Amino acid sequence: MESSDANNSHTPVILCDAVESLAVHNGVARLQLTRLTAEGGSTPALELLAPTVVVAQIIAALQSIKL
Repeated sequence: MESSDANNSHTPVILCDAVESLAVHNGVARLQLTRLTAEGGSTPALELLAPTVVVAQIIAALQSIKL
C-alpha cells in the first residue's frame, strides 16, 4: 500500500520567544529568532531568510493573527 506525500512530509514546528536581530543585506531580510532555555537564558531557535519583496506579505500575515 502506497502512502501519499502529505503523510510522509513533516513540516518543522519551531517555538520562538523573541527576535534577536533583523538585518537586510543584498535584498534578503535575515531575522534571527531565539527561544528561552530552562535556565532562563536564550538560545538561537531559527534564522528566517526571506527576499525583501515578500517581507510585506509576511508582516501582513502576522498582523492578521488575533491576539
